[in-house]
Amino acid sequence: MRKHSVCWSRMPHRRRVTQCSLVFNIVLVLYITTVYVTYKVYKCRPILHQGICSEHSPSMVVTVNDTMEEDSVLKKMYSDISECANSVVRPSSYQRGHYWVLENYLPAAYTFPCNNTITYTTHADYTFLNNLVPLTARWQGPVSAAVYAPGTDFERAVDTIMYLRDCISDDIKNHVTFHMIFDVSHTPEVPPAEEVLTRKSECSQQVNLSSVSTYRYQQGLLYPVNVARNTARLAAKTYFVLPSDIELYPSINFIPDFFEMMEKKDWSSTTKPRVYVLLSYDIKNNSSLPSTKNDLRHLVLTGEAHPLYIPSSSTSHTNYFPQDWINRPGNSDMSVIQVGEIGSQYSRWEPVYVGTNAEPLYDERLYWEGKKDRMIQMYALCLSDYELHILDTAFMVRPPGHQQEVVSSSCYQQEVVSSPGHQQEVVSSPGHQQEVVSSPGHQLEMVSSPGHQQEVVSSPGYQHDELLQSGWVESKQCTLIMEEVILQYNTVFGHKNICSVFFD
Repeated sequence: MRKHSVCWSRMPHRRRVTQCSLVFNIVLVLYITTVYVTYKVYKCRPILHQGICSEHSPSMVVTVNDTMEEDSVLKKMYSDISECANSVVRPSSYQRGHYWVLENYLPAAYTFPCNNTITYTTHADYTFLNNLVPLTARWQGPVSAAVYAPGTDFERAVDTIMYLRDCISDDIKNHVTFHMIFDVSHTPEVPPAEEVLTRKSECSQQVNLSSVSTYRYQQGLLYPVNVARNTARLAAKTYFVLPSDIELYPSINFIPDFFEMMEKKDWSSTTKPRVYVLLSYDIKNNSSLPSTKNDLRHLVLTGEAHPLYIPSSSTSHTNYFPQDWINRPGNSDMSVIQVGEIGSQYSRWEPVYVGTNAEPLYDERLYWEGKKDRMIQMYALCLSDYELHILDTAFMVRPPGHQQEVVSSSCYQQEVVSSPGHQQEVVSSPGHQQEVVSSPGHQLEMVSSPGHQQEVVSSPGYQHDELLQSGWVESKQCTLIMEEVILQYNTVFGHKNICSVFFD
């Protein structure tokens, strides 16, 4: 015969009750633990789609909505998005031309599935990192930030990052992964990331970045903006990316609104590759940052905001395009307001857009001080027949206080950019030479640690050492570089007359 269970066996009543209580308590504890762990692992902010973030589950799979329209953008153009792999964030170090890159040096606390969110990829030195506070509050998704920190700037950058993580914003701690960049000839002392993450910041001591004198400024080092852009973009773990400058903040709810739009019918009748453009606006005086397009429309109509990066064109329609965009109320869902080809309607335009890592990288021969540092990338998109899909309701804004001043009239004009509360300083000027600085203990072995793979990455144009050092202040040098760039890209992509407007 089948044996009786423990609870109903013919044992003394007191012993039977004790064992039944024990079994019940064990089941109750297991249930409570399961509920708590499930909440902790998959908790997300209400602004996001359910299941979009995870503290401990980088392999969590989220499938694309099967009920979307058959002619939706996702199924038509990005049918492989459901196949993207959720990879684990691991630290690595490699050499990229004249620079060392510490990828994923300080990772975000959350990981994100690759196919239903977008990574905001950006760059900065440590004096601009305060922009991450409003940026992450509005973005509410993963951020990949490359920080240029040569010499003693490295320790200051680490202190600033940890202060922001520990004392200012949980969004920065949870959403931002930091990658560090520095010159091979200006190698800092690099503490292990594990040791950095155990530090406790003094939250009672405020960090003041308004009057700092950076190592980069003291040494006259050029800011490798495109090395930083490529580093942040390539390190992103999501299918879609939004490369942007750190002082440009997105409109709210962009990520869920974007994916809802992508599940609808496609605007374009072609299958050409495309990117999704967000118009950018500069906010004047002390106006509050707009959260929605209707907020922005009010600021534009009252003269408190104006467009940035306006495309130049001989066609009257394009000249009035920003006005056409702002005249449309922002009450509807996100959509594409216009589709255009790069080079025809939009020449010499360097907009902010959502794309993928299939797009060409930024040319690392171009530096921040030279301006037009994204033009070559747009030229490559033009040669590859990309379409610009201009988004309605979505936008980028730059807060008050970001004043621009031209300090040189050379071929590559130098530009001083300040952020709120930051004093303007000239990073480089004609005659500034890069100086090799070495000190005891600054050895390249310090860059790597167990588990950090090292890889040398080459980039076109690094044979121009004398041009990198001089800042390309001579018009003749600028012309030679541009001629070489055009020749190389035309060889790879094929020449198109429509794209020549970028260099007229």
